[in-house]
Amino acid sequence: MGEEKGAMGYFERTLALSDEVGDASLSALTRGNIANLVLISGNTEKALSLFTESLVAFERLGDRQSSVFSLLGFADVYASLSDLSRAEEYARRALEISVGV
Repeated sequence: MGEEKGAMGYFERTLALSDEVGDASLSALTRGNIANLVLISGNTEKALSLFTESLVAFERLGDRQSSVFSLLGFADVYASLSDLSRAEEYARRALEISVGV
């Protein structure tokens, strides 16, 4: 767990700096990275909240390719909750964007 805490510290600093300088793309990416760490610790509600923030930001930026990262994060959360139909739904959305459907 020590490595996750160290990583979390770096991501939190990156998030603060990206917000400070107005880099919305880096902020969205960092929120997704933090969501992954939070998910590893078992906090699915917080992970969903962070993936939502990340996805909304990527959509606002028109960055469909990066939104795949957030959508796959949702799939991971729902898979961890054994909600495989929702996990598949998000994975399918990510795949459709990836292949340009």
